[in-house]
Amino acid sequence: MIVGDTLDFTLVVPCYNESAYLHRSLDAIVMFLDGMRLNYEIILIDDRSPDQTVDCIKAYLAQHPKHPLRAVYHEQNAGRGATATEGMRMARGRVFGFLDIDLEIHARYLPAALLPLLRGEADMIIADRYYKFSIFALQRYLMSKVFRLLVQMILRIPPLDTEAGFKFFRADAILPVLDTVRDTHWFWDTEITVRALDAGLRVRPEQVLFERKARKLSTVKAFSDSWRSLKALLAFRRERLRQRVPATTGQRRAST
Repeated sequence: MIVGDTLDFTLVVPCYNESAYLHRSLDAIVMFLDGMRLNYEIILIDDRSPDQTVDCIKAYLAQHPKHPLRAVYHEQNAGRGATATEGMRMARGRVFGFLDIDLEIHARYLPAALLPLLRGEADMIIADRYYKFSIFALQRYLMSKVFRLLVQMILRIPPLDTEAGFKFFRADAILPVLDTVRDTHWFWDTEITVRALDAGLRVRPEQVLFERKARKLSTVKAFSDSWRSLKALLAFRRERLRQRVPATTGQRRAST
């Protein structure tokens, strides 16, 4: 039900070099959202992709003029976190969130993620990825497991999959938290999750299958990205200690 300019749901889609997947993935997303009978919108934000992503977005919008789609095109690369934040601030949905447009976490999980939020049963839904064995997914699986363990140990939070590109929120609960998030790149995912826990939000994991695209070129650089993530973790830990955030705050609030 629309109340003024408010919608049920806004999906933010950060895009960077996604021309190979965009049309097919948007078709799947729209199919599942239409099936839920929601009043929704989709905001596509291209973060200065050097490939044909912008052309693909413009073509899709032209081919689907009746769908609730809008797009933003960055003149300069802003980073994943900054792009997601921008879209969330633009959102009109009382529930909003984002997923990675390659659909390595498929759109079929949208109903399970959105319904608890729309019913007021949770404030944030975060993916809990499991993997089918694949040589293509092995590096990602190992890095994810190690990082997840480090986040739990260093920040002393429950064992959540903070990096997953599949997060949804109640707008009224997360917007005050969003104002406190500082990272504009990949650590943004972990920071917003931990700050949500620290703020006492009800964070619920949703188990999803992660299916690595065999032909997708990974942008992950194992050594340099791992070192950068560790430095970000330690810096964030120091900040939380300065703010004297109790280590048990998130543990009391995380839902399973």
